[in-house]
This record gives sequence, structure tokens and C-alpha cells, in this order.
Amino acid sequence: MKLRGCLLLIVSFVALIASCSGALLMYVGINTADSAEYAEAFIDHLESGHLDVAYDSTIPAFKQEQSLYDFVDLIDTMAEPIRAELHPWRDRTVASRNLVKYRGVLVDGYGAEIDFDLTLVKQDGTWNVASFTGPWRQTAGAGAWFKVVPRTDYLERIVNDVTMTFIDAVRIDDLGSFYTSGMSELFRLETGLEQFQSTYAHWVDNNIDVVGIENISPVFDNDLYANIWGSAPSPAQFCEKGNFNELTFEWEGCEREKIKSWMYNDELVVSGYYPSDPPIGFRYMYRYVHPEYELYRISFEDPGIQGLTYHQCLRWLLLNATDKDLSQCYDIEQENTDQNPWE
Repeated sequence: MKLRGCLLLIVSFVALIASCSGALLMYVGINTADSAEYAEAFIDHLESGHLDVAYDSTIPAFKQEQSLYDFVDLIDTMAEPIRAELHPWRDRTVASRNLVKYRGVLVDGYGAEIDFDLTLVKQDGTWNVASFTGPWRQTAGAGAWFKVVPRTDYLERIVNDVTMTFIDAVRIDDLGSFYTSGMSELFRLETGLEQFQSTYAHWVDNNIDVVGIENISPVFDNDLYANIWGSAPSPAQFCEKGNFNELTFEWEGCEREKIKSWMYNDELVVSGYYPSDPPIGFRYMYRYVHPEYELYRISFEDPGIQGLTYHQCLRWLLLNATDKDLSQCYDIEQENTDQNPWE
């Protein structure tokens, strides 16, 4: 009797859970039925390439945070045309009578699947899109935000912005302004102004200038896109904030402030050189601070082939240099494969 009673109790409990789950799913289905039509329409507009129509179906806050140009640029960067679909209605979330969140998956231009959240709000009796976000950007707020590999023209723009701002600061002997406005807040937390200035003081002291660099486009490394996402606080050529000795007027020691590792999971690493004569190598790291990437690390080499990697030097030598002597880049007799790119 006890066994039968326990089995009856278990069956009743399971039936109760199933009934509650079914009622909950039915509630979600009923309360999202009208908004589902608008969600599907938004996805259909994306797939058909009618991005202006999709943009028109967003709320005012969406348009305020992101222009039509930036919206189209993002979608085109991910894929053209885009392929996407919503998950079944069981994956919908009803936050309130006037807010519904859908989940789905889209396929980017590389064939990779990207999960997304699509949030709709009801205003004046009509459902409109409030946000369309992917992993790493779910909390970005109104707008369409995804972590995607930037196009080359975008990389050229942010690299040239950093380079020219740095060169202008050197020309007017004001590295402090570059440190304050050009570097990210996290960089300034880790690296003091005096340490930054000491690294590039010789540019000012020796009147190093790169005439005409504003008319030259950077050449990116061949493996740029294979190594574009950073995962650690490097390349860090700076010693973090240390102790200043008031007797010797020098920095002593090297102390890294406690920065949580999760802060390093959304970084963009861009490296290459400017094909001037002499050439200039660079390696910049950017951290994403919504809605832009901010400069987190800078390595801007002194003019000359000594600041290039061997492969950069060889490329510059063959494409840009007047003197094509290969010995300028490496010792051709050297057997060390790290030093000889032909091996």
C-alpha cells in the first residue's frame, strides 16, 4: 500500500508539473502571437535586403543610438545577404504586456551561426524593434549590436586616427594630450603619464617626424585576421604603475593593478607597417567600450627597418624600397628559422 501510495503521489506531482508547464507555454504563445508577426517581418526584411524597411520598424531610441548608415554597415559586414530565423515560440520571453524578447540564429558571411536576441516593445498599439543583439552585446541597449570582424576600411580609419593623433602630439610636444584623450581609461589606470611620456620622449627630444605619413595607407600583416582578437593585456611595452623614488627621481618597481581577466575578452589587435621611407611598424590593441573600440595598447616603432618584423621588412623591401638588398632584413646565411623567413 505504501508503494502504491508513493507511486500515485509521484504520478500526480509529474502531472501537475506538466499541466503548469503547458499552461505557461500556452500563456507565452497567446501573449506573443500578435508581436510574432512583427518579429518575423523584421527578419524577412533583413533576409531580402530591405534594410531601410527593417530600420523603419525600430523604435525612436534605436534610431537615436544608431543611424541608418551604421545599421546597414553592420548588417553588410556580417553577411550579404543575411540568413536568419527565429527559434520556436517556446523560447520567447514575456517581460511585460508591452515587451517581448525573441531568440534566434543567423548565419554570417563565413557560414558561422550566431545566436541573437530580438526585443520588441509595443508603442501606440504597434510593435517595433527595440534591440537586435548578439553574444558580447546583449546589454548594449537600443540598436543593432554584434561582435563582428571589422572590414579593412574601418581598420584603416581607426589606425590612421591613432597614428596621426600621435604624430600631431609629438610635433607640438604634447604627449600628455594624447595620453589623456587618445588612450582608454583602463590604460590610464594601469600606466602612469610619466611612464608613457618616458617611452616616447625621444621622439620629441630628437625631433623625429614622419613627413608625408598622412598620405600613406597602412599595410596590414598577412595574418591579421587570423590573430585579430586579443585575449590578454598585451602587447604591453609599458611597465604598469610603480613607485616613484623622490630621492632619485626615478620609477622603481613594477606593480600591476588588479584588473579582472574578463575585461580582456573583447579586444581588437591590429598590426602592420607604414610603407614610408624609412618604414614604420605598429601594433595597436583596442578594447570595446560601447559603442566604439578604444585604444588600450600602443606600440609605434621608430622609423627604420629595425622596427619591422622579418616578414614586414621583406615585404617592404620587395614592394617599396629603392635598395632591394635582402641582407637589410636578415642574414641569409643564418640557419635559425626564426630569423630566416625562407627556411
